[in-house]
Amino acid sequence: MNIFQKGNYQKIESSFRMRGIIALEELTKFQIEFDSYDTDNYY
Repeated sequence: MNIFQKGNYQKIESSFRMRGIIALEELTKFQIEFDSYDTDNYY
């Protein structure tokens, strides 16, 4: 089945991973500051 065929995977640069980690750490700081951890349900 085509669903099980390997995709076109590419290497992820370490700088991309590090910047993603930093972004998530900043989000965590924001959530802690405002005591709000479920940020997808605001209107």
